[in-house]
Amino acid sequence: MPGNINTANQGDSPQEWYHSLPIVTKIIFTMTLGMTTLSSFNILPFQYLIYNWGMVRSKFEIWRVFTGCLFAGSFSFNFLMHLYMLYQVSMAYESNAYNTGGGGSSADYMFMAFLGMIACCCVDAFVTLAPLSDAFMYFIMYVRSRRSPDDIMNLWGFKFKALYVRFS
Repeated sequence: MPGNINTANQGDSPQEWYHSLPIVTKIIFTMTLGMTTLSSFNILPFQYLIYNWGMVRSKFEIWRVFTGCLFAGSFSFNFLMHLYMLYQVSMAYESNAYNTGGGGSSADYMFMAFLGMIACCCVDAFVTLAPLSDAFMYFIMYVRSRRSPDDIMNLWGFKFKALYVRFS
């Protein structure tokens, strides 16, 4: 059933859980965790990961559009909460994505994610949204609430209908 997430089949080991994730959720989760790991261990300076319009425009560093929306800072409690919310919202939306031409599948979710990243970068030109990863997560949460307004969301133990997440 598309809007229903069955957590019983997600596996007992971390490997089984990871392999049971939908593909786009797995990519977003892995990229967010990977960039934080690389930055925290000083393998890759965070300055190469954050969104900077000047660098995109002058040096054509296009990756900053994507890494800026997925880089969530350094390891901290806030990072763990961000990663957990991103996992929950992303998996819930991917199980019932809008049909933008791909049949409501992961391809539609990937298309929506790319448009969301570009939208976050465009809005950042007028209002500073640093870090963009929070804006991107709220973007996914908003689109999910529009897609399934009657679904029950569980946010930190509080249960409510998804339609109350709407910001308009």
